[in-house]
Amino acid sequence: MISGAAALWNAVPVAQRRMILSLIMAIGLANIAQPYSELAPLQHGPTIALIAATPWLLRRWPLSNGAVACILLFLLLHTLGARWIYSYIPYDDWARALAGHDLSSLFGTSRNGYDRLVHFAFGMLLTMPLAQSAHRFGGLRHGWSLTFAFAAIGLGSALYEIFEWLLTVIAAGETADYYNGQQGDVWDAQKDMAAAQLGSALTLIALLRPRAGRHIGKPPTAGKDYSMTDLTIERHDIKGFDGLPIAVHVAGEGRDLVLIHGYFSNAFTNWIRYGHAAKLVEAGFRLIMPDLRGHGESGKPHDIAAYPPDALTEDGLALVEQLGLTDYDLGGYSLGARTTVRMLARGATPRRVILAGMGLRGLVQTLDNGGYYRNVLTNLGTFERGTSEWMTEAFLKTTKGDPVAMLHILNTFVDTPRETIAAIQQPTEIICGADDRDNGVAQELADVLPDGRYVEIPGNHMNAVTRKEMGQAMADFLTA
Repeated sequence: MISGAAALWNAVPVAQRRMILSLIMAIGLANIAQPYSELAPLQHGPTIALIAATPWLLRRWPLSNGAVACILLFLLLHTLGARWIYSYIPYDDWARALAGHDLSSLFGTSRNGYDRLVHFAFGMLLTMPLAQSAHRFGGLRHGWSLTFAFAAIGLGSALYEIFEWLLTVIAAGETADYYNGQQGDVWDAQKDMAAAQLGSALTLIALLRPRAGRHIGKPPTAGKDYSMTDLTIERHDIKGFDGLPIAVHVAGEGRDLVLIHGYFSNAFTNWIRYGHAAKLVEAGFRLIMPDLRGHGESGKPHDIAAYPPDALTEDGLALVEQLGLTDYDLGGYSLGARTTVRMLARGATPRRVILAGMGLRGLVQTLDNGGYYRNVLTNLGTFERGTSEWMTEAFLKTTKGDPVAMLHILNTFVDTPRETIAAIQQPTEIICGADDRDNGVAQELADVLPDGRYVEIPGNHMNAVTRKEMGQAMADFLTA
């Protein structure tokens, strides 16, 4: 159970983890010398329960950092008010200490207005997360998701006021009066609801501005040229087998599909830039796309000890464990395909497998291409324009690859025996460019696999990955 909870926690993006920990600290501070200790469980209990469930909730329904920040800021405002059960929060004392005069005199009221501020914040801060959830997980378009959020704020406010009324009826006495915080105003409930709707309306105005839809996320549109702007990509971090930070990019909602990029590349270049990710999200998959160690946004240590044999495989297995994946598909391109096979050899159990840009030789004789890449990495800037080596170096520059880390990656390569490959039972699709022989012959690999099938697409090893036919072939196979 502890390891499962740790896996859920590690799956939460680092920025969101920091925000959650900050709120936990705030709750702890709010309960030091609690002036209304008898009401503390009632005031802080729901927040604590929500925090405990947050890792699971964000794993099931991932939200953007902005949406999570809005939710936690609202909970922080509630936590501050809960310490003084709202009606007695001493903001006038704070104002006098800071500015020399109190706020109540400034606004001509004797009522403590902090509770109304929190009702306003309820509408203003929670509208965007609600709209984002309706869009991502309910499939509503931008306008309808905003309408849903506005209505949900109104319904939530009304239900809360009914809850307060029921508490008064059931509990009666001083405790209920403290919790309600009406402060003698018979229209308190209606004013609180109006404050929430006003806050929600102001957020709606902001989200209706041109380009504001990026806060909610645009769905991929059928029949168009997909690009990264069509997807909401969430950045997560896991720990590699040795604790190295491994960046994981997540998109979509549905069946889990782990996709591993190729050598010199990264998740963005391999899967997102040319539309494959958008195509697969549209097909109903939740894409989990790590940057391999030494690549992309993951750690790139220059210590050769960080690149032992099968290091990429160990990281892949750590990803599956830390994200708690049990029912998923797995695939990769080139080095990602090799890593996929190594994960299968080490016990990974996906439902279906995709091996792209890979032939049999690239799995059983991994060092065949090692000399070529070692030559490129140790002689950068010396190759004649237009040669294969020059184009490989150009690709490294395009992806901002670290030459030292790339060189060490070669030490992680491990051969997979032919008989081990022949023991892979999962339905497996091999996708390869018609002119791609960099890793051997793809048809030979398909022939060795008990349930393998070969799909040929246009291109060579460098450009087949840019063809829309690859994403289509992947989607067709995984949804068959």
